[in-house]
Amino acid sequence: MAETSEEFWDAILQERSYGDLICTLCKRVHFSSNDPGAYDNGELEKLREKAEEDPDNYIEYPDGGVDWGTYNGQQIIYNCCTDKVAHMEQWAWSHRRQLVKYLKSRTKRDLGIAQFEHENIKDLKMQQ
Repeated sequence: MAETSEEFWDAILQERSYGDLICTLCKRVHFSSNDPGAYDNGELEKLREKAEEDPDNYIEYPDGGVDWGTYNGQQIIYNCCTDKVAHMEQWAWSHRRQLVKYLKSRTKRDLGIAQFEHENIKDLKMQQ
């Protein structure tokens, strides 16, 4: 079984939720029960019932929030679908030279555009 590095998780994780989230890679529901106020009346109880009936597809986080992020348009939950996420990491790592080349080129281009816009705004302000 492939493992996802903490460096990759750190790069893709964006937030912590105290509600419920669906991992789009496996369709499992992950929910935090740490903040009952995050749910409408009866919603948390329904999630807990589903977790009792189907613990593989409804995963409760009683002691904290659910860490999540997105990668390639997919909502990913920390430590869920580790094989699939490890595959994504392996793809990124095996294409790192192309990705670095692209990021450098794109950053240089966008920096040039930003500098051009900055100069034009400065010139417009001077003309006023």
